[in-house]
Amino acid sequence: PALAQLEDEGLVLIEKVSGRKTARLTDEGLAHVEEHREDLGDPFAEVREAVGEQELDLRGLLHQLFGAVAQVAAAGTPEQARQAAEILTEARRSMYRILAEDTGKE
Repeated sequence: PALAQLEDEGLVLIEKVSGRKTARLTDEGLAHVEEHREDLGDPFAEVREAVGEQELDLRGLLHQLFGAVAQVAAAGTPEQARQAAEILTEARRSMYRILAEDTGKE
């Protein structure tokens, strides 16, 4: 309902892209945001406060890792895929060692 209202007001344009519904600001919507920037505030501030910067940083790094893994899966050789699997397995183990406060270096 909120997006439909914004569309009715001419502030957003709703389109289907690759089978998914997307919304983007129109020129009028961009002007509205600029004009009311202080009133609108930061839409992600509450999320950052609830999640914390550290977790957001980790999620960003994880997203980058997913991208790299996808590239290896799509374009890598079987040997490269095997190496990637070993790295991911060790990374998972290392994460659990961090939680257990065991660096594995004794």
